[in-house]
Amino acid sequence: MHNRHNRSVAALIAIVIATGCASTPGTGSATAVPSGNLELRATGSGNWDVECIAVTKRGQAKSDLEGRGSTSSDTLLVRDVRSAACTYKTGDSPVTLKLMEEGLHCPFGTFDHGLCQTVLPANASGTFEFSPE
Repeated sequence: MHNRHNRSVAALIAIVIATGCASTPGTGSATAVPSGNLELRATGSGNWDVECIAVTKRGQAKSDLEGRGSTSSDTLLVRDVRSAACTYKTGDSPVTLKLMEEGLHCPFGTFDHGLCQTVLPANASGTFEFSPE
């Protein structure tokens, strides 16, 4: 009788182990979505605006940069960005944009020595998007 009890316990342990081994970490949970931090710095003269709407792990985040008057600079930081869409409008002077952190694709070309940047022309408007690398 004692031997039969040991076999039942051993069979139960084997089932528990097999069930645990059959499932992999993350099974039944949402697939991890890549993300990166959006740290964008803008510098320029005159009046200009850059507005970004980012989708993050926690939902949607809206942030904007603006310059008024003489040379202005502004920085925005949004963490855990899955994607972001930005619009811009410049005044009588160009505006330099720099993506300061890697982790997102550079919408202006490629990273050069860890820096992604572009110069937005004067009196222009447009859009650009960020996505994870």
